[in-house]
Formats: sequence, C-alpha cells, structure tokens
Amino acid sequence: MKHTDAHHDRPTAALAPHHRCTSPRRGDFSHPAFTLIELLVVVSIIALLIAILLPALSRSREIAKRTVCLSHLKSIGACAITYTTSNHGDFFAPNTFNVQIAFVNVTGNRGIDALKTVNLVGDIPVDVGGGYKRLPPSPVFNCPSRDYQSQWETATTSYDQLVIAYQYFGGIKTWTLPAGLTVPSRSPVNIAAAHGDWLLASDTTMEIDLAWGAGRPTAYANMPSHLAGNGELPLANPAAANELLPAGGNQLYTDGSVSWMPFQNMLRLHSWGGEARRAYGFQNDWGNYVPAANPYF
Repeated sequence: MKHTDAHHDRPTAALAPHHRCTSPRRGDFSHPAFTLIELLVVVSIIALLIAILLPALSRSREIAKRTVCLSHLKSIGACAITYTTSNHGDFFAPNTFNVQIAFVNVTGNRGIDALKTVNLVGDIPVDVGGGYKRLPPSPVFNCPSRDYQSQWETATTSYDQLVIAYQYFGGIKTWTLPAGLTVPSRSPVNIAAAHGDWLLASDTTMEIDLAWGAGRPTAYANMPSHLAGNGELPLANPAAANELLPAGGNQLYTDGSVSWMPFQNMLRLHSWGGEARRAYGFQNDWGNYVPAANPYF
C-alpha cells in the first residue's frame, strides 16, 4: 500500500515577494523642485515687497513718534499755564531769560525750583556725574524722534544747566534775531498780556554752528527733531537735499493748541548766540520784526 504524504497534498501558497528599500532614482520625485529661474522670481518679488513696505513702516513709526512729541508739548504747556496761576501770571523762564533749551540750577522763575512746583523735575536729587546731584527731568522733556535724553551738563561743561529736548519761549522778554537785531518779544511772559497764538514751546528745529546736526552732543545731539524723508520737502535749492533738513515740527501755542508745521512754512525766530544758533518756527504775530523768507525754499 502506498502512503500519501498529506503535507504534499496541500496547495502551496505563493511566497510573498521580498521588498527591498531602495532609493528613488534621480528624477523619480513625484513633486519636482523649483527651477533656478522660479526661485529667482520669488526672491525678486519678496525684495520688491520689502522695498515697498519698509518706507511705509518707517513713515508710520515717525508719525507715531511725532504724536508722542505733540503729547509731551501739551503737557509742558499745561504745566506752564498752571505755574502762572500761583505766580502772578508769570511764566517760568529758561536760562538767562534767553536760552530756550535750558534751565539753570537757581531759585526763582527761571530756575529748577520753578519746574519743581509743577512736577517737571523730580523731588529727589540724583547723581548726574562728577559727584554732582541734581533734580531729574520729567520724561515729557524728551522727544522720541530726536533720540535725545534731557540731561544736566553740570559734570561735562561749565554750564550748571538742564538741557531739554524742546524749545521753550515762555518768559523771554527780548528776541535776539538775525544780524544781531533785538526787539521786544512776542513770547508769553505774563498770561494777562500774552496772545493765544504766540509760540510757547516747539520741537528743536535748529541749526547749530551754522549746520544741521552740529554742536556738542550733550546739548544738541540729533537735532533737528524730525528729519525729512526723500521728497518730503519742495526744495528750491537742489543742493540742500544733501543736508539733514527737518520735515517740520510740532508747535505749542499759548492757548494750549498744538499743530504740526511743515519746515517750508517756518521762519527764523529768536535764538541766543546770534548766527551760531538758528532757530525756526512759526506764529502769526511777529511784532516789529519782519522775518525774511525761509532760505531753503
């Protein structure tokens, strides 16, 4: 009798093929890569968008800074008006009733004590260098566009004065004008006699030592406050386009109003130091002074 091997009677299953992990051949990718030309086109588009957007972003930042400066000027004006209510209507005044960017360490209405009564300086003296202690200035004396911190020059110069980042015209009785001309001012000295459209304070739209951006850093760094962008000024003199010209400045008037004034509308006004300190601003009432046209336009 023959014996049948049951094992061999079963159908034999086909062996599954053996799969090996192999790298795809070059060119076998299902999603082809960008070509060099396509990448260059994308990069060019991104660069173009950046070139378009950056000036707009810079412009937006500058407008925001101008708004902060405007707010600071309004605060300075409110403090000046408050001071008059307790001081027979007199405005506090800058150094020697003349230097519109500085206050000195003396008593009286041109000194730091006057600023202290309206919280424009702190109550506790701080070290300002060289072992000197002085009352610190309020942050409202700083202008973010100018990137300058109000500071005491006591330790670095022969002037024991606080230099601020704005011009302040309160208490100035006599204007010093171009060519050495002096005339009775049209600046607010006493609230009863002041006109609402007289300039009380403004951004530092000033040339120092006959140039924009010149002068010692402790007092004049980063003047003028608001630099003009390309094409922002309608210059009559093309050579002036290479200078650090201002776009304009915020102007605070005695009635408490603040407005932006383009540089082309500004005229030379009072400044100590004669031709070495050229200040620009605008008001309607110039008194006996007839200002010349702005030389840049």
